[in-house]
Amino acid sequence: MLDIKGTEYPIPESVKHMSQLVGMLQLLMLAMVFFGDTMCGFIGIPTPDLVKNMQDNKFTAFFAVYFIGSTLQGVLMNTGAFEIYKGNTLIWSTLQAGRLPKLNDIVAAFERQGVEFAF
Repeated sequence: MLDIKGTEYPIPESVKHMSQLVGMLQLLMLAMVFFGDTMCGFIGIPTPDLVKNMQDNKFTAFFAVYFIGSTLQGVLMNTGAFEIYKGNTLIWSTLQAGRLPKLNDIVAAFERQGVEFAF
């Protein structure tokens, strides 16, 4: 009997920090969509044309900032990893193979480790 556990492939700390930075910038930009003129006035700078345009087109700006920020975070956090271990032994690595496994790849990998299947 096989005990199967799914876990996330570890993401480098630097990539996690970049993703968090993108998230913070996304929140800042969303705040600028709704409160940009107030924020600029509070810190004593003239409101940039970009912020004025974002406020004039709130609906479009909101979805553009949300979509672009979320896409960037998704790209950063995607490792592309699909790794299969039996115990501590790596028996399939998408990172090494450069592709996802097919059923026969998985069966062959387990058979090489002595696992028998009753097909």
